[in-house]
Amino acid sequence: MGTFIRSKKVRSVAEQSKTDLVQHEQIIKEALDSGFPRLRFPGILEAIYFESDLPVRLQRYLFLGWASLFIYDLFAIGDYLMLSDVYHLAWAIRLCVVSPLILGAIFLSYKKIFIPIIDYLIDFIIFIAAACIILMLFFSDHENSIHYYTGIFIIVIFGNIVMRLRFWHALSVSLLIQLLFTLTLDKVIPITSHSAFNVSLVLMTTIVISLIANYRMEKELRRVFLLNLLLQIDSIKLEESNKVFKMLSISDPLTGLSNRRYFDATLEREVKSALRKNHNLCLLFLDIDYFKLYNDTYGHQAGDVCIRKIADSLQQSLKRPRDMCARYGGEEFVVLLPDTDIQGATGMAETIRMTIEDMHLPHKASQISDYVTVSLGVSELLSGNADAINQLIENADKALYCAKNEGRNRVRRYSQNESQCPV
Repeated sequence: MGTFIRSKKVRSVAEQSKTDLVQHEQIIKEALDSGFPRLRFPGILEAIYFESDLPVRLQRYLFLGWASLFIYDLFAIGDYLMLSDVYHLAWAIRLCVVSPLILGAIFLSYKKIFIPIIDYLIDFIIFIAAACIILMLFFSDHENSIHYYTGIFIIVIFGNIVMRLRFWHALSVSLLIQLLFTLTLDKVIPITSHSAFNVSLVLMTTIVISLIANYRMEKELRRVFLLNLLLQIDSIKLEESNKVFKMLSISDPLTGLSNRRYFDATLEREVKSALRKNHNLCLLFLDIDYFKLYNDTYGHQAGDVCIRKIADSLQQSLKRPRDMCARYGGEEFVVLLPDTDIQGATGMAETIRMTIEDMHLPHKASQISDYVTVSLGVSELLSGNADAINQLIENADKALYCAKNEGRNRVRRYSQNESQCPV
């Protein structure tokens, strides 16, 4: 139970770390440079590897589980030929002990709750399979029993190389099998001490060779895992760079608002949509009053600060997703209001004007106020107009000119029924 709880915590941390993969880049590079001789990564990286490797490992365990069950029970023929005096016992051990354990492991592999203990269960089954061979030899007096122990070599190779247990698991199981084999060999088969030593040495050599292969395979898997992580990080960085580049290409660097280029593209799209659906569309032109005098008085750096504050106020004034504001150039801004009639757009413009005036940004050089003020022109899309986009912009610009000509710090709207913007 403790293993399962710990594994759940590790998985949750691993999932969280994937969202911050780039932050682990230095750890990944250091692990790759170190060669991870102990086959373990530092910190959260080991948990990420465990999660990444687990699905592939489970799939391999399931396939080899069924294969091992078939091959293991096929050796029942060998029991009959090699241990004819105890083949009933051998069959009982194969069919009633080891085979049910393999089937149980296969079944539990499909249950998420048991996944954290699958490695340990497979370790246990491999050790039991080897121990059962020694048990069969213990009860047999057949002359062929002296050759029957070779099945243990097959089990070791299968576990360490074919099944590919995790290295430290493979090492532990192999050492237990070696110990059991060495302590019992001369007691279960008629063999001299010198022969027993030689056979034990052969098993040890088999274990060492298979463990070297196991170690190299797991190390290569871990190396490829780290390289793949670095590729993912490069991909994430490239994606982020593309996002930044895209934002820079559509944003005004000073204010962060949409730039003129992006506004033109959006305006064209919204005009087409409004004409097609016969919806309202309005445009506001905004100009900071006496901004040249502001720059002359306070300096261009202070002017940039003023523009950013105006931009922030505009952005906060927009509540709907499709509403947009952009810096049109210099101290001029535009606000695009889809699905808004001229009355609603005029009201929005007045709200913007009052909000900026209430910010009380000092402007002692202004000829109409002690604070920064703005003038706004409002126009609406004229349905059916062949040159709707240019007409919409031109009419908003005319309305802004009227507002400035009539004293500034005011909102004026353009009406298609009048040659001048009405007061």
